[in-house]
Amino acid sequence: MKVLFCTPYGDITKDNIGGISVWAKAIVTQYQSVASGSDIELDVFALDRKTYVRGVNTIVRIWTGIVEYIRLVRQVWKQIDEGGYDAVHLCTTASLSLIKDWLILGYAHRKGLKTFLHFHNGRVYGIVHRKNWETYLLRCVLKVVDIPIVMDAFSFDALEEWRITSAINLPNPLSTFVCQTIDSCAPLPERAKGRLLFVGHIVDIKGIYELVEACTRMRGIRLRMVGYAEEDVKQRLLTIASKRQDDWLEFMGGLSREETIQEILSADVLIAPSHIEGFPNVILEAMACGTPIIASRVGGIPEMLDNGSCGVLIEPRSVEAIVAAVESFMHDEQRKVQYATLGKERVNKVYSISSIWNQLTSIWKSV
Repeated sequence: MKVLFCTPYGDITKDNIGGISVWAKAIVTQYQSVASGSDIELDVFALDRKTYVRGVNTIVRIWTGIVEYIRLVRQVWKQIDEGGYDAVHLCTTASLSLIKDWLILGYAHRKGLKTFLHFHNGRVYGIVHRKNWETYLLRCVLKVVDIPIVMDAFSFDALEEWRITSAINLPNPLSTFVCQTIDSCAPLPERAKGRLLFVGHIVDIKGIYELVEACTRMRGIRLRMVGYAEEDVKQRLLTIASKRQDDWLEFMGGLSREETIQEILSADVLIAPSHIEGFPNVILEAMACGTPIIASRVGGIPEMLDNGSCGVLIEPRSVEAIVAAVESFMHDEQRKVQYATLGKERVNKVYSISSIWNQLTSIWKSV
């Protein structure tokens, strides 16, 4: 079976720490390790934009995106015509990308190929129930999709409400790169007591303003933020942080994946207070590192943390919830050790790359 794998696939840099690229590279690495004994032939088409626009207005962003997507769609059509494929697997973040998805998968569908649309976000439930332009686009795309793939139970249930009986819930795997990096760090660094770590895009939907506000209400807590922050966002965070006089907030900027893993290993607690999420790789990475986790009860996170048995779940958009979780967690060393141990056991058992790869190939072969 020959599959065209269309996904963001760019290098992981300070400008691109996107989870889809991390996931895709893990899948391709696993494919390469088993290719000689597999009946799957996988070709990667990188859906990467040549320009990465930051700090400009919305109109410029949209126009640049349209131009880039027209180029990508034409290239995918050409590859479909010339590649002799049986199926197209397309990764998406929805929103305006659904137009690109419809053009690519509609073309593949008309050519008689099997089509798979993989949602890498936690917004499917919201799209289904908002009933706006995005809802309409999603319905159009799903008409040319054989199997939609989601990463959390909320998204799966939402598609079931639309009677999409072919939908499949498939979690992200833990990358072997993470395991290798952890092993290379032996002996492991000592954890910095009282240090919270945030990893990701430093934008409002990640709960960054609530997080910094919460930290101003606590003593003995330091916060490191790994990821790119636009200057206006950074200044707003610093203004909030100034409510507390001591030097406690540190922006690390974009780090390499190796450096990020080292930060996770040395943190006391990883915190992810996002408003929305899909299936964040950083949660898996923290579990593998044995780092205790506080995270919002959104997207696939409750499933990842086994509904709270492997980490502390909080309600999103709540400063008070962050304060209560951090203060109760930081002073209970036994609880932190328990969560860290159970998290490490769970990630290695449930989210191994070999297990997820086998599930993915079974999905491809099922239609």
